[in-house]
Amino acid sequence: MSRSTGPTTGRLRSNHSIEVQGTVTPHRTTRNWAALVASLALVGASCGADAADDTAGDKVAPVVESSDVVAETAVTPPAPSTIAGTVAEATSTTTTLEAPLPAWRSVDLVDASRPSKEILDDAGNVRTEGSDSRSIPTIILYPGTDGGGLDAPVADSPPRPLVIYLKGFGGLNSATDPLLVTLAEAGYIVAVPNIREVSDPINHFPGHVEQPGDARFVIDALTNPNDGFVDDLAPVIDSARIGLVGHSLGTAGAFGLAYHDCCRDDRVDAVVAFGGNFNNFDLGDTDFEFTGTPLLLIYGTNDDISPIEIGAEVLDLADPPSHLLALPGADHFQPVYGDAEGGDGDRAATTAATIGIGFLDLHVAGTTSQEDFDDLTASLEPGTWRNAGG
Repeated sequence: MSRSTGPTTGRLRSNHSIEVQGTVTPHRTTRNWAALVASLALVGASCGADAADDTAGDKVAPVVESSDVVAETAVTPPAPSTIAGTVAEATSTTTTLEAPLPAWRSVDLVDASRPSKEILDDAGNVRTEGSDSRSIPTIILYPGTDGGGLDAPVADSPPRPLVIYLKGFGGLNSATDPLLVTLAEAGYIVAVPNIREVSDPINHFPGHVEQPGDARFVIDALTNPNDGFVDDLAPVIDSARIGLVGHSLGTAGAFGLAYHDCCRDDRVDAVVAFGGNFNNFDLGDTDFEFTGTPLLLIYGTNDDISPIEIGAEVLDLADPPSHLLALPGADHFQPVYGDAEGGDGDRAATTAATIGIGFLDLHVAGTTSQEDFDDLTASLEPGTWRNAGG
């Protein structure tokens, strides 16, 4: 789900709840992770007061209402926000992934092998015409020259890992969304498809089942240097290093592509899932098998759209190395979008991006070690971090 309402309510409940504490304690750091842990310490100091009443026993923080704000489409080049600047500064730690300011472009990727189904309204009238192909408008953030920006030339760069971001129901992706800019500034090529049935103005539940196929086609289009789609970007994309990031309904596509027989793609090296909800996952009769691909689950403890108990249920089904990060006091949107005017939501988003990029650096980019990632997560207070099988 994007910052809009939609049919996403939780149904699964786990017998394993998360004890939430909001502070972060200093921990031994090594080499270039000192800045990351320092960033987390600032986050934890603010979150601690919010979670103080929820630290006893195995209780999850109470549910609160979340805001209904629709993400706008991009009209200006991406500029670092408070979140992006903080995390990008902390995570640009290796010469391998240091990048110029991100450039971006919007392209229409057309999959001629799959049709777009017509969409009917409640009265049975045709609301949106079908076609013999699928149009997938996609925003791409990449290393550019001349300071980056819209349609900047591609910088001369070694091949970089690719991240596909699948957003939630409603709204449109923007090249200025802080999480996307942060990922790009950390050295990733970021591709953001506005999937027809999930994005405005067509958004049509349950058309989300098209997400895995669309995501697979985007990967194909960006990694093939001779198919006529953004061929100038193919040389700077490492097709052997691919990650998926999904939010809300977008996790259906990410989980389908990584963990379901309907669409499993072995090119995916890791998944970061924000606020996933099983009610959205009607991808086939078989169950998800959360094996073979590392998974990071991120939930706000005040998420009333995708409650954190769902994340605990998924983690119980997952094989290591998979993890659950609980963000004290955060709702469904704050871990991805932060707050419009700063505050606790921005700090939750900073924590999520810092841990998420560390996870991708370990399992996708290969630019950090398990020891350094363990040092990073060990700085979190017990109860905010849980490992699969632990």
